[in-house]
Amino acid sequence: MGDTIQIGDVAGQVRRIGIRSTTVQTAVGAEVIVPNASLVAEKVTNWTLSSRVRRIDVPVGVAYGTPPEKVLELLRGVAAAHPDMHEAAMSALDRRHSAPPSRLEYSTSPPGAVLDPDPIT
Repeated sequence: MGDTIQIGDVAGQVRRIGIRSTTVQTAVGAEVIVPNASLVAEKVTNWTLSSRVRRIDVPVGVAYGTPPEKVLELLRGVAAAHPDMHEAAMSALDRRHSAPPSRLEYSTSPPGAVLDPDPIT
């Protein structure tokens, strides 16, 4: 229990495993009851099976005309202030060059850019 899984369009943390069903709590707080037969028959992605550390993407919108260097400086500051942010994530923070020319996107998408969502103590 506690693993973060995805099955079909349901993603969340396993909260209860019963004889007939498993309860998965989504990021928005909904509890979805998944029949155990589905867990056996369908593809299940376990995001935290071997490690509690995983990457998350946080979209950030900024006003047009905002200097990209200022945005990166602010995002790096926020990341550095988070106690569970890994150093690799902060150094990987960069502007996405695949974004359409009409907008700027920033990401910590490269491998190694991770956050421990539920640190094990």
